[in-house]
Amino acid sequence: MMKRLLFIPILAWSAAMLMAQEKPRRAVYNELAGAAGIIGANFDSRFSANSPLGYRLGLAFNAGRTSENSEGGACVYQGPAAVFEAYGLIGGTNHSLELGVGMMHGIFKRDYERDATPPLGMSSDPPEIWKYGYYGFANVGYRYQPAIGFFLRAGVNPTFVPETHYGISRFLVYPYLGLGFAF
Repeated sequence: MMKRLLFIPILAWSAAMLMAQEKPRRAVYNELAGAAGIIGANFDSRFSANSPLGYRLGLAFNAGRTSENSEGGACVYQGPAAVFEAYGLIGGTNHSLELGVGMMHGIFKRDYERDATPPLGMSSDPPEIWKYGYYGFANVGYRYQPAIGFFLRAGVNPTFVPETHYGISRFLVYPYLGLGFAF
């Protein structure tokens, strides 16, 4: 009888220690469009094992066209970027609504379109110049993330550009698709 009384607390303590060592859900995935621009590779993790809150860090290739209202007129830009996002999940363990906010920071090369006139004082073949650019975004999407296995995200990223140097002078919503592996 005494052995049983000792065994139950030891078993409960062992189970509590195993649960305390449980790792948060993580994933690596590629993202098409959305905050990544064209394509991106991301690492995603929850802050703790049972938390619905998490973050993602990514490297991306972003490209696009600025509007006529941006500084220096319309142009095409492209370059590498880093994506940072904090999010919260609402719903079940594997299937969730994902809501988040983040920033994209990048170094972009600006090329004027062939049919666009460069700003006054610039030659038709401006030198190659790389400049810093950024934008904020929100995230509304669906997430499928089992403990281990196939990972899926799909949704939309409304973007907000606080300046117009390489920015878009209007509000845009980009769809995205992320596929990868959860662990």
